[in-house]
Amino acid sequence: MDVLKLIADENPTHQIAEKLFISVPTVETHRRHLMHKLGVKSVVGKVKFAIKHGLPLDLAQKNSFFCANYTCMATNIDLDAAKLSQIMAIKPFKSKKEAVNEALTNYLNYLLTQQALTLKGSKIWEGSLDQMRRD
Repeated sequence: MDVLKLIADENPTHQIAEKLFISVPTVETHRRHLMHKLGVKSVVGKVKFAIKHGLPLDLAQKNSFFCANYTCMATNIDLDAAKLSQIMAIKPFKSKKEAVNEALTNYLNYLLTQQALTLKGSKIWEGSLDQMRRD
């Protein structure tokens, strides 16, 4: 799942490997498996997949792996204008959509971190982490 998110966020293979402490060939294997599951062989295949499944093309080019595994949706929502203005003053986003997507991503990461922290101390580590990183 981590590889999928990093691919969807347009991270290059070597950065994904560094972030997850895995080898570049391992990342490439995950990427091949994802493309196989989608039944695509190239960027053109991802775009065709998006068109076939009704995904917006901007998402097809950037996030087809992510959207293929999760529901992407278009929606009209009422935003708190004062909060949005405050956010845009701190970090100018290209669009409201970009600001909302980043906020959702950050909140999801926060929730996942909180969930992971509930496991702290409940698992016993076996083996050598250094050896696993070399493999």
